Amino acid sequence: MSSTRRVYVKLSKICETAKNVNLSKFTSNRIGGVAKIMVSPSNLEQIIKVLDVIEKAQISYVVLGNMTNVLIDDYDGVVIRIANNFDNVEIHGSKIIVESGCSLSKVCSIAMMHSLTGLEELFGIPGTVGGAVVMNAGAFGSCMENVVSCVIAICNGKITHYTNSECDFAYRHSNLQDKFVLFVQFDLKKGNKNQIQTKMMEYMSTRKNSQPLDMPSSGCTFKNIVGLPIGKLLDEDGFKGCSVGGACVSTKHANFIVNKNNATVNDVVQLIEKLQNHILLKYKVMPQTEIRIIRRKNE
Repeated sequence: MSSTRRVYVKLSKICETAKNVNLSKFTSNRIGGVAKIMVSPSNLEQIIKVLDVIEKAQISYVVLGNMTNVLIDDYDGVVIRIANNFDNVEIHGSKIIVESGCSLSKVCSIAMMHSLTGLEELFGIPGTVGGAVVMNAGAFGSCMENVVSCVIAICNGKITHYTNSECDFAYRHSNLQDKFVLFVQFDLKKGNKNQIQTKMMEYMSTRKNSQPLDMPSSGCTFKNIVGLPIGKLLDEDGFKGCSVGGACVSTKHANFIVNKNNATVNDVVQLIEKLQNHILLKYKVMPQTEIRIIRRKNE
């Protein structure tokens, strides 16, 4: 029996497990390779057991949520999917404690229902709370850093608590990238439910009017640079509609690459490189991707 087969058998005894999974069925951009193994643990005990099997087998793994800001090719290790199978939410006064697989928009809606303010600007950001806190997701001048007080994650096999300051938040950054986020605590404030809902709807309307939400994409392609909003520069330089294969720069927002016609991972990567080279040559800076690109294969 091959090592991959042995790992699959062991994992299938712990939680929902599948092999040779077409990842394009799960990614928001509808692009993706094949994962040799995908597991979907639904509680902390299963997560710990899954990690134990993987680490003992010395096989690579990647943790993904709703796969909204990821571009992933064939993956010969294990994809651990933490999404709506691990999404419990607890309310304690003005604090909300959330499992990392919960969608961020769901948390925003729950906060609104309990008249808790602080998450309005984040409503509509796709993806899970775990992914959002790792990348310090944000919009309209707010970000996870502003509302997260504590993160519980697995690091080097140990469950560890991280305060806000210990997360080392910065623009689209935290020090949680190499950790397995389990729970996130939000500290909010009491507010007026109707006012909170109105703000959420206003922000959502702005998103719909300015972003290609009707097309499959991974969200914003590049991180902005101080004084250089990448989408605006690409728009002014005529890159809207620019395409490579089935991948196309959105005609609505130039910092989005959409899957216009059965795009492949290579199509998107080549288009990203084309845009990066233009910005580098003209503006003398190299824009970094906000999209997480995963192309590693297990040896």
